[in-house]
Amino acid sequence: MKITFSDILLSTCCSTICLGLGFGAAWLIHGPVLLPHGFQAVFLITIFGFVFVFSTIGILYLLRALWPLEEGAFALGTDSRSVVWKLLGFLYVNHLWPLINANLVPVNMRGTAYSMIGAKIGKSVMVGGKILEPTLVQIGNYSMLGEDCILTAHTVVGNEVDLGRIIIGDEVTIGGTSVILPDVRVQDRAIVAPGAVVTKGSRIGPGEIWGGVPAKKIGQRQTANSVIAH
Repeated sequence: MKITFSDILLSTCCSTICLGLGFGAAWLIHGPVLLPHGFQAVFLITIFGFVFVFSTIGILYLLRALWPLEEGAFALGTDSRSVVWKLLGFLYVNHLWPLINANLVPVNMRGTAYSMIGAKIGKSVMVGGKILEPTLVQIGNYSMLGEDCILTAHTVVGNEVDLGRIIIGDEVTIGGTSVILPDVRVQDRAIVAPGAVVTKGSRIGPGEIWGGVPAKKIGQRQTANSVIAH
């Protein structure tokens, strides 16, 4: 991936702002708040981490508001789309990835965490995997993402990035270690088998079961009526 001077400058500035706010908050609280020996350091580290994370979320929100990611292809370079995409990736991977994906955030709370950085997450969604480009991902109610699955809304071929929205319906099960690529639609109650790779542009219908590499339809979930009739 081509890294330019502007990429280094912007990422350094954003990291410096987040670190400065974190250390500043810890320094301001250090004097007024007195705790027993041993607890003071833990408390200040917690304050630093809290401010660091939420300042990062604030910068991500500002970037999305000013330069929202759009579907389509673009060349890696110095144009605004390329610079913003790389900066968003840097902040997400270096500032937030360890928190979200190191089991520090419980599975039943990761949906809320991803919502805070741009994803559209429905009710009671369990996220055991990873979401890249959260702002281009939408997940319906009561769906489940299995352990170590990956939803990536981008592909990189040579010097070109292609972004595509991923939309997952209600009551969908995405199996563990599976991969969902850009521009994929998974309709309600569908199942993606563990280890499957759903290729770019795939359309999975309601209740369909897909598996394999590349993934294809291998079955159909029964409806309540069909189970009763049987």
